[in-house]
Amino acid sequence: MAGKMSIPMEERVLLARQLALVVDADLSLVEGLELVREGAGPGQVEKLLGEAVRDVGEGLSLGEAFKRQEERLTPFFANMVDLGEKTGNLTSLLDRLAQVYETEMETARKVRAALTYPLLLTLMMGLVVLLLVVKILPVFEEILRSLGAEMPALTRGLLRTGLFLQNRGGVLAMLLLVVLGVLYLWGRTESGSLALERWSYGIPFYGKVRRTVLTATFARTMSLLMSGGTAPATAFRMMAAVFPGKVFSGLMEQAAARAGDGEPVEKVLGDMAFFPAILNRLLGTAHATGHLDRMLDKAAREMDKQTDADLDRLVNVLEPSLILVLAIIVGLILLSVVLPVVRIMNAI
Repeated sequence: MAGKMSIPMEERVLLARQLALVVDADLSLVEGLELVREGAGPGQVEKLLGEAVRDVGEGLSLGEAFKRQEERLTPFFANMVDLGEKTGNLTSLLDRLAQVYETEMETARKVRAALTYPLLLTLMMGLVVLLLVVKILPVFEEILRSLGAEMPALTRGLLRTGLFLQNRGGVLAMLLLVVLGVLYLWGRTESGSLALERWSYGIPFYGKVRRTVLTATFARTMSLLMSGGTAPATAFRMMAAVFPGKVFSGLMEQAAARAGDGEPVEKVLGDMAFFPAILNRLLGTAHATGHLDRMLDKAAREMDKQTDADLDRLVNVLEPSLILVLAIIVGLILLSVVLPVVRIMNAI
């Protein structure tokens, strides 16, 4: 398994769709896999399907063949195929699996789109301010000195800042790189990654959005697993192995242990402080109606709506706020230049 690369999510979506068509068609499994492999072209999918054709031809089931390819496919994909074969719902599970992946890709795209412009605006704002302080202000300072003008405290402070950045900017950049490198190395340790993950959930707004996105992914995946007949304890263990983040994985391990002891899923999830209140309310309804998989799917849709609303709110608040901050900073810099000029004009 060493050296195998994970297949991108986009290709997993296409593979799930194609496999669903093959399973539903009047073809043997080997013929269907060979057909998909021929259309895949060179790459990880073609290699995976080639090995799957060989394994199925030797008598393994598709799920067993894919479990040998977990490093490429992810354990979740392989387990869902195995589960679909055992329950006789392979076509529907593959279709739902593709839908889950498509929804996650769309959510990730929305998050990136919402954050890209504010980040670029912040970068441009920093560069403009740096240019004004380091390059423009010193020129005006020389002009004002030649005219015999006395610079106000604001102008002197900005000039000192610019000179400091000119003389010590390289040192500051090196120190910043060292600090970031130390944080990166610390974040790769067990304790460091856990601490950084916990801290990220407490970041204003970002922590809420991340928690909401993760909750939607969890609810959608749990609904898919339970609708396919997976035992709750097994479903929790599968998600602990697949989902990123040690905090969430730890919660899933605890949930698996409690579900394995016979506790109801809705009680296990309801006791977790990690999930938003809306999930707990829907789980209470699920307990009364007995349709947990449907309620989890509904919760995922509600979380998707909440994520869209939060991202829209972020863009609507952050963009004008950044522009206002930039206007204030540039205004102060211009004021520090204009004040001495006004004094000279009044003295004439």
